[in-house]
Amino acid sequence: MLASRRSPLARVQTEAVAAALREAWPGLEPAFLWQRSTGDRVLDRPLADVGGKGLFVKELDAAVCSGAAAAAVHSLKDVPTRLAPGLVIAATPRRAPVEDVLLCGAGAAGFSALPAGATLGTSSPRRAAQALRANPRLRVVLLRGNVGSRRAAVGLGEPGDGSPTRCDATVLARAGLERLGVSVEAPGHAVLPPEESLPAAGQGAVAVVCREDDAATRERLAPLDDPPTAAAVAAERALVHRLGADCHSPVAVLAAPEAAPGSPGRWRLRARVLSTDGRRCLAAERTCDAGRLMAAAEDAAAELLGAGAAALLAEAASA
Repeated sequence: MLASRRSPLARVQTEAVAAALREAWPGLEPAFLWQRSTGDRVLDRPLADVGGKGLFVKELDAAVCSGAAAAAVHSLKDVPTRLAPGLVIAATPRRAPVEDVLLCGAGAAGFSALPAGATLGTSSPRRAAQALRANPRLRVVLLRGNVGSRRAAVGLGEPGDGSPTRCDATVLARAGLERLGVSVEAPGHAVLPPEESLPAAGQGAVAVVCREDDAATRERLAPLDDPPTAAAVAAERALVHRLGADCHSPVAVLAAPEAAPGSPGRWRLRARVLSTDGRRCLAAERTCDAGRLMAAAEDAAAELLGAGAAALLAEAASA
């Protein structure tokens, strides 16, 4: 039994996990437990005001802990760096593209191309801070909901995808859009390079969580794990944890293979901690071998803390 949220994106991700299980274990037919999380029900307040992104996973994890489900499928960026006691991330399938995508009905190539006073709808302090860093003239408004309703908020949704909020632009994860069959090449969509909008820890990855003592389920999930993805997201999450941050902090981090020629096996880790208004940005970067990713994350976090990251995060938490 796989537990999942009921949103269209969650269903697609969970069905992909089920398909991978069928391929790895012929004859296995996973069942599903679809649930509506607290995070799906409460849409009129920032996540930080109602318990953070853990609200998207706690009911699913509770189903796993109780034995109602063998495993839960999550968007990894929604998973707190501390799992519920007794749970473990048993598989992290191959990561999808990590970039953020700017959606604007009128079209815009990036944050700086939006006009003065344009409204940017988001519930992510990370996205808001990086947008304001690039374009202080923007006005950030709260926008929550599923992918369809957020696209509708900027005039790009399908008929029936209503949204109570209207805004000029919003930002969504490329992975989620593409998993739902939305082309990021379509009019009104602009892929943001990491230099402009560095992603959240674990963005683009899916986590399959089960009980630590459930050896049978862990064995079945093991073939789904992609070691390079698992190593990258573990380092990203370790940095967030070392900073004392969480899923709704203005923290961005990405560990990815080095693209430079002549650097086989080398990885690049980039991290940022921002003030909520984007005016202050602390950055750290490390290049290392794959086996040193965790050490690089710890070292980068120490650099950020030494530069004053704790104070920025405390300000953000009290904002």
